[in-house]
Amino acid sequence: MSDLDLAVENNNLFRSIAARKAIEMLTNGSKIQVLDVRTEEEFNGPLGHIDGALLIPLNELESRLKELEKFREKKILVVCRAGHRSKTACRLLSQNGFNDILEADTGMEGIREAEKGS
Repeated sequence: MSDLDLAVENNNLFRSIAARKAIEMLTNGSKIQVLDVRTEEEFNGPLGHIDGALLIPLNELESRLKELEKFREKKILVVCRAGHRSKTACRLLSQNGFNDILEADTGMEGIREAEKGS
């Protein structure tokens, strides 16, 4: 597996990881908190959600940052449907002092697709 497979986008704010890397991290016992920034309808919809994920829709994230304080020292994996809203959420988290942030580059769509291929 190459670095490109593991980290699609690297910058000072967060790291984007491929769906299969996200699945590995979630199944290998890594200490990671999943933050799902989709709507409640999406969270409970056909794609489902990751067990233990905290749902805070992107449009509520800034006003609900205090709910994430207990995870400040933990690795946080941000997911959305396809990977767009999660990038915005990661930037917001970074601007508010969260340092260990990952985002699933293709969101829940990519995670579900990668699970089929496993």
